[in-house]
Amino acid sequence: MTLEKLAKLSQTQVWNTLLALLRNNLPKTPQGDELFSVILFLLTHRRLPNNGPYMNDVLSALKTSGELANPLRVFTTDKEFVKLYIKAKVGDEYNVPTLAVLKSSREVDDYPFPEHCFIKPTHSSGDFLYHEPGVTLDRAEIKSWFGINFYEKMREANYKDLKPKVIVEPIIFGNKDLTEYKIHCWRGEAKVATVVQNRFSDRTVTEFDMNWDFLPIDKGYKQVPDMPKPANFDEMIQVTQTLAADFGLVRVDIFNDGKTLYVGELTHCNGAGLGRYKSVESEALMSQAVFSPPASGPQ
Repeated sequence: MTLEKLAKLSQTQVWNTLLALLRNNLPKTPQGDELFSVILFLLTHRRLPNNGPYMNDVLSALKTSGELANPLRVFTTDKEFVKLYIKAKVGDEYNVPTLAVLKSSREVDDYPFPEHCFIKPTHSSGDFLYHEPGVTLDRAEIKSWFGINFYEKMREANYKDLKPKVIVEPIIFGNKDLTEYKIHCWRGEAKVATVVQNRFSDRTVTEFDMNWDFLPIDKGYKQVPDMPKPANFDEMIQVTQTLAADFGLVRVDIFNDGKTLYVGELTHCNGAGLGRYKSVESEALMSQAVFSPPASGPQ
């Protein structure tokens, strides 16, 4: 692409063009992955990553250190296999039930999807479908997931060798717009809960420490500082810390209606180190809350 053509593109188009150039031209090796990650960090944050205590810097170091290729991180990235880990560590009652695991396009064509179900690839992130009565199921989209290697998107090594599958689950709590507690853990200790509500309507994202004190961390969404602490908070933190004990930095994502909780997944490199905050002060506050004592040594 010529500079003249590049100049006519929108900011989003420029970003996508640069991403495509990086993905297609940098080798899929640890060295290529590190260069890819450093360039993306620079483009996103307008600075180079360093060994400082900021959240994105620690995530970038985790991403480029080789730790994401740790077999346990790889195993628990797979959305089918992580349920085996959850069952062994805290009990199967904390797993969202599995209705089916589909391993080919033919199985997708043949499977009688229930009218109420949640469908997602086990080897990717951010892709999903809700199947509801009266809505035609897009089986073509589901089958397209078999062609995804999510590693190639952000070079997160824990996704690189995952086998493509599709998992089908019931819609828990009878509601697709769930409250999700994303609990950031450091060296086995729960530190910060990011609570996401109304994901598909008027989304709010609010942070609390483990005393349920509001943390004014601005990520560009509305916040609910007076949100009540869930009645089963202590149980949720106990489950979280048990699951986090085998890792340095990890996020445990939990669905909780105040009575029953289900572990959705373990997130090993939140946002690939590219998470945006509305101010330096917000990222500093998040980092201080998570990395206390300061981050150093293995991630």
